[in-house]
Amino acid sequence: AGFAFFFFLFRIVVCPILWWQLCQVMWAERNSETYQSCFPPALLPFFVLAGVFFNALNSFWFYKIVRKIQRKLSGDEDIKAENHLTEADKAMDEQEKKEK
Repeated sequence: AGFAFFFFLFRIVVCPILWWQLCQVMWAERNSETYQSCFPPALLPFFVLAGVFFNALNSFWFYKIVRKIQRKLSGDEDIKAENHLTEADKAMDEQEKKEK
């Protein structure tokens, strides 16, 4: 639950706010001589698109985290479910141990 809280706090609340503030500053300064001498013209649109993409990705992952917590709390999944490896995974693990 701590992971979900801090994921929400930083990736859903703080990071988008900081990203938006930086977008606003970049937009306001885009015509200044200092900005134009330091950054390529494509940086602002790239930064906006990348921010939208990564904020959407963080929202998707937060949704997945919340769904997982709901399944655990509702009893649909065990709290400490074991990680059952397939036979192929077991064989790969044994091969890696032999190589070491």
